[in-house]
Amino acid sequence: MLDLSTTSDEKVPLLHATVSINTIRALCTDPSLLRELREMAALALPTATFFFEYAPGIVTLVLAGHAGNSEDAVQSTLYLDAAAIAIMYMNVTGVTIGLGLATAMDTLCPQAVGGGIFVCVPIGLVNAWATAILLMLGQSHDIAVLAGDLIRIMVPSLPFLFGFELLKKPMLTCAVIGNCVNAALGYFLTFHWGVHGAALARSVANACLLWSLLVYLYVHKATFQASCWSVPTFVALGTSGLLMMLFQWWSFELLVFFAGLESNAATAIGANAILVNVTSCIYMVHFGVGTAAQIRAGNALGAGLTHSARQTVQSAVVLGVSIGLAFAALLVGTRHALPIFFTQDADVIRLTAFVTVAMYQVADALNTTLQGVL
Repeated sequence: MLDLSTTSDEKVPLLHATVSINTIRALCTDPSLLRELREMAALALPTATFFFEYAPGIVTLVLAGHAGNSEDAVQSTLYLDAAAIAIMYMNVTGVTIGLGLATAMDTLCPQAVGGGIFVCVPIGLVNAWATAILLMLGQSHDIAVLAGDLIRIMVPSLPFLFGFELLKKPMLTCAVIGNCVNAALGYFLTFHWGVHGAALARSVANACLLWSLLVYLYVHKATFQASCWSVPTFVALGTSGLLMMLFQWWSFELLVFFAGLESNAATAIGANAILVNVTSCIYMVHFGVGTAAQIRAGNALGAGLTHSARQTVQSAVVLGVSIGLAFAALLVGTRHALPIFFTQDADVIRLTAFVTVAMYQVADALNTTLQGVL
């Protein structure tokens, strides 16, 4: 057994300042540490449900990248780029605002519905002029025009998406229904209507999220009582969450915009879209480990068990780094095959494989895990 301090003090470090090879060997063979790893894995597994909320965007990109003539690489890239730009634009001007304000639901859950619908008015206006704004920002004409068409098809679903995000507890069943509708309807509509069908399927799937949740609330009427009297209070409480969400999402979403300013914009946007979506999916796993570490360490510190809290943090670091290394190896091994799921364009596939920075996964895993503890 490791010799760990049992002093209950918030100043006691939960990680060693220096680590020797003997310390690492002792950590990896400590039975209590291995038991802690199993407990954390069990806690982290349920957070995989967050993937169901992120999956519709990936499905839309995959469908768009394979819409049209499969032998026309230029058209395939155009559709993929337009879908990536459309999703980025809607996330920046709409989705992040709704999700940010939704953080107020912890305090004012019933009033959240009125606040969410209220902010859809200016968001809708910004998205209606998407093509003109994208052209003004220097994006390619063909991509901007097609992206604007896709945005106008998807933007009517924002009120439904906001309503779902504001009311969920979360509801795994509703998320699964939305993903099934998006994948099945998207495949059917893309086959008949091309890339516009993928956008329409995404819009219908977002609507299904809220409608399926409203069915649940109707069946369980005691869980919900509509009220819009405190919309200003809701907006005030949600402002801090809104700013946090904007800075967190925009830092990644705006990479699509900058890719569109490159000389080889069509190829750059496609490669960036693939990498961002793949790494975002992997992030969900790191997020799960961080959440599990937060719960275990918080419970231990609350009970004054510094020994257990330190053991939790050590387990989280071991688990996080191990998962990061595993994903890094997976990305290196599949860097040429993975882009094929999104497009048939050889240039996009080649650039995606070239810029894949697999070791970033280790740093991201460690950062997300420790962030969860803090």
